[in-house]
Amino acid sequence: MKTEEKTTDKLSVPANEEVLAILQKMEEKLERIGQNQSIRANGVKEAVLGSLAADAGKYATQKLLAPQLLPATKGDIEILKRELIQLKRLIIFPSGQKPTFKP
Repeated sequence: MKTEEKTTDKLSVPANEEVLAILQKMEEKLERIGQNQSIRANGVKEAVLGSLAADAGKYATQKLLAPQLLPATKGDIEILKRELIQLKRLIIFPSGQKPTFKP
């Protein structure tokens, strides 16, 4: 076993050939893991974008072809509320009669 000072571009340690070989393998594995992480990040990003595009397409299609199947919004509920109030007034006070209040 040789123990001498070896300098590499990444590490400077007193080591023998076996230790240097192990360190080299570890560095290669770390580089591969780093590459895999970027691949995974790209895969996740693409999956999210694909899902968003599919949801947007589904919503647009439903909005065009079957808007009555979409969930009601706050604005829709307000419109219905106003229409119900108008309908009540027409039923209670037909032909535009105004209510008379007696004190």
